[in-house]
Amino acid sequence: MSAAARAERPDDAVAALERENRILKRKLARSEDHRRRLEDFRARNEAHLMEALARGRETQRTLEEANAELQRSLDQLRAAQDELVRSERLAELGRLVAGVAHEINTPLGVAVTGSSLTRERLETLRQDFEQGTLRRKDLRRFLDDAETSTELVEVNLRRAAELVTHFKKVAVDQTSQVRRTISLVAYLDDVLTSLGPMLRKTGVTARVLSEKDVRLDTFPGALSQVITNLVSNAVHHAYPEGAVGEVRFVVRPFSSGGASLEVEDDGRGMPPEVLRQIFEPFFTTRRAQGGSGLGMHIVHNLVTSVLGGHITVRSRPGGGTRILIELPARPAGEEG
Repeated sequence: MSAAARAERPDDAVAALERENRILKRKLARSEDHRRRLEDFRARNEAHLMEALARGRETQRTLEEANAELQRSLDQLRAAQDELVRSERLAELGRLVAGVAHEINTPLGVAVTGSSLTRERLETLRQDFEQGTLRRKDLRRFLDDAETSTELVEVNLRRAAELVTHFKKVAVDQTSQVRRTISLVAYLDDVLTSLGPMLRKTGVTARVLSEKDVRLDTFPGALSQVITNLVSNAVHHAYPEGAVGEVRFVVRPFSSGGASLEVEDDGRGMPPEVLRQIFEPFFTTRRAQGGSGLGMHIVHNLVTSVLGGHITVRSRPGGGTRILIELPARPAGEEG
């Protein structure tokens, strides 16, 4: 290698280093530019993220407030519905009281009349005795009349006492939620007897059919309300005003305990669109006549929630209605 060539090599090396340096500077500049862009992008994203989080927190607060307001509205609606249900039950009890009071007036009126006539005859007899004008035939007539009058008074007072007894059983049960053991058929008879005054104003009769009674450890008040509502519903919906009909309560004991209660009427039945909504609260086909739409809703709630049973309804226009209630020997979850 010549001396000239050796002299050029350092210059070439310096030039190469300078080229490399320029390349590195350009790469560094590009890298710095990328870094700044990334920083700007990150800063913008952080700002967007913080803004989104703030909006999210605000939305969450709004949703929580709306949810709380909805819950308050739901609680108020439930309270109002419960109050309406209580009012409907008290109204039904009030109608029962009015009917029984009217029914008791008849035997009591007869008893008072018989007692008053006997008292008047006794006063006449006393005067005749004191004046010495009492005759044997007058005394015998008085004794015969007094015996007849006494029998009449006793029969009517007994009738009034029976009405009061039936009413007390039903009324006390309807105003309490005490569980006790009942004979289902006998209790149904008591409830239907208490509903007699209402039924006698219509052409509808009600009776219990059963080959065997069954004992249930249950809530008689809820059961009484169910029966009362079903009879009232049949009277007002199943038959035209003044029509003759019959509501049958058929009891069939289960071999494992409990019983089925089939409530059948021979009324006009229901179309499918009515049947589908039968248990819906406030649904009624008699709104113009003052229907509340709570009767069957109360029945469903009492059967399923209080009595621990199951209820289904079958009906078709012109074919009457059949309501099947299955009652356990004891409501599930109850300790005795």
